[in-house]
Amino acid sequence: TGARAAWRRPAGRPAPILRAAPHTAMSALEKIRKQAAQHEHDRQYDRALACYARLLEAAQGGEEVDVALFNRAGDVAVRAGQTERAVQYFERALDLYAAGGLLNNAIAVGVKVLRHAPHHVAAHLTLGVLYAKKGFRSDARHHLLAYAVRMQRGGSEGEVGKALTDFVALSDSPEAARAELERHLVEHGARDVG
Repeated sequence: TGARAAWRRPAGRPAPILRAAPHTAMSALEKIRKQAAQHEHDRQYDRALACYARLLEAAQGGEEVDVALFNRAGDVAVRAGQTERAVQYFERALDLYAAGGLLNNAIAVGVKVLRHAPHHVAAHLTLGVLYAKKGFRSDARHHLLAYAVRMQRGGSEGEVGKALTDFVALSDSPEAARAELERHLVEHGARDVG
């Protein structure tokens, strides 16, 4: 016949006892992480930041820190209009990524720092060093030169000398370094290199 036969439990077999799957207790930190994500979704950025601050505080108290949390907290701080706080989170992420050997991630976060705080001098030095480690000499020279110029404006001649020494070391020749420096100074209205 074309009809499906109804399934019946064989006689003499007891009905199975249905048990709920074992409940895995969600850690308190995981609950906070989910709350942060929900607050972000609801565009309640101040609340999300408070959750991230608790997560990062707990991580510094002994838990292993998830570096991406610093980056995420920085993104949320930007959305909340708290640029200075965002830069602090980004700086921490940059340092941890670099220390962990994740140079591409560190560079991406460093670029983010400069996007939101263009006059952040230390980010230029850090990016110069990171780009040099990756072998991106042109980018490294650009950031080292930007760092040197800003440090010179601030009167830190020792830092200028160090940055320019690194700049020259990354150049093809001293003559090429001098030409690039002269071109930069002319473009920015400074006097000739002499």
